Amino acid sequence: MTKSDEVDFLTNEEKNKKYMILDCGGGTTDATCIETNDGSELAEVTPRDGRELGSLMIDEQYYKMLHTIFGKEVVEAFKNQQPHQWNSLKSNFWKAKHLVNPETFAESGCNVEIPSAFWKYLKQNVKEDDDEKVCDFDQYVAEQCKKYSRTFGSEGHVVYDEDAG
Repeated sequence: MTKSDEVDFLTNEEKNKKYMILDCGGGTTDATCIETNDGSELAEVTPRDGRELGSLMIDEQYYKMLHTIFGKEVVEAFKNQQPHQWNSLKSNFWKAKHLVNPETFAESGCNVEIPSAFWKYLKQNVKEDDDEKVCDFDQYVAEQCKKYSRTFGSEGHVVYDEDAG
């Protein structure tokens, strides 16, 4: 393209200005700064830089938390044995995180619906350190969740659906 083929696409007010562009995607957040010159060209002021700060990183932290509370082997076995229910769990988390209001999160937290099939599986398979099944599963979960008070609120509430038994 020659100089004579270039199109003047910016108004006079937009010429000779700098802009920051952020691309916040699922896996990364990319940033760059550009400037306009005479209206026909854009120049990159800073090189693009991408960081793993996307919403998928939030998902990964949620799964790590489940691994920590219930045991990685138990969670992964459920994922492999009941993929449809695992996808329901992931979908429920996705919905919950997209409903979070940053202005009220500190007070209200975030509620994630856990499929009853996952809860039943956990009750049957989660073991304490001595390889014995947990006797009082509800108490065990409440104690584990209190370790995540930023995630579950200061009281570590866990609310079940009626099918969880």
